[in-house]
Formats: sequence, structure tokens, C-alpha cells
Amino acid sequence: MGEIGDNLIRKYKTRIILEMCIPAFEAAYTSLEKKTQHLSPEIRSSLNAAKHWAIASRNISDVFKNGPVDDILEVLQLPYDVNSWYISGNNSKPLVSFKKPVKYRLVADTKRIQGIFAEGRKLYGEDISYRSSKILINWSVKDFWFHCEQV
Repeated sequence: MGEIGDNLIRKYKTRIILEMCIPAFEAAYTSLEKKTQHLSPEIRSSLNAAKHWAIASRNISDVFKNGPVDDILEVLQLPYDVNSWYISGNNSKPLVSFKKPVKYRLVADTKRIQGIFAEGRKLYGEDISYRSSKILINWSVKDFWFHCEQV
């Protein structure tokens, strides 16, 4: 860090993650949908499932604004097992091959997140914008993601 513009990158990265997460996902998937109009309805359906999974499991704005209230925040039902596809990594089969109805519980690691926030308050104070940007430098955004457990 310490590069020219670092403070601006940190500021706007934090704002996008905390204030514009869902619109950013929507914009990305709208672009994908426009590029994939020629593909089969099944592929487009799998992309839609991936979008819902990403929004539900990767939107951490409420965690930063309110803290995780419960370990389990919501249940998500999808026609594709997007989480298994994601976990299988880059060498996985296409998402359409993971077609099966699934129901996930989205689980937050509240103890870990609360510990991170407590340390963040000690180190960086009460200004949520400043503290959040510093937290997102020192901890991975993955630490705040929700984990899917099949029901």
C-alpha cells in the first residue's frame, strides 16, 4: 500500500462492497445475460441461479452495517447446486451439470466476525467508513461471506 491513489481505491472499494453490492452483481449479470442471449434456456437459467447465490452469499453490506444478528440468516432455494459447483473450482464441470433442486441455509461465522469488528473498533475507532475500509484491507472479504449448508 502507500501508492498514489491508494486511499481513493480503499474508499471506493469499501463503498462498492458496502453500499452497491447488489447493484454491482445485477450489473455484472445483466452484462452476462446480454452476451449469452444466444445460449440455451438451461444455461441462462443456471446463470440466474448463480446470480441469486452470489447476491445471497456474498452481499456483506448488512454484516458491516448491523453486524451478524444470527448465525443463520436466510434459506435459499435454487434449481442448481451452485455452491457445490463453486467449491469444485476451475476444473469443475459446467454449472448446468449441477442441476438439482437444492435448499441452503446461509450461515455466518458470527463469533469470528464479531471478533474482527471488536479488534477493528479498538484499532480504528467508531467511524464505520474508515473502520470498514481498514478491516477490508487487513482481513479478506471471504471472512465475511456466508457459507451454504444444504438442508
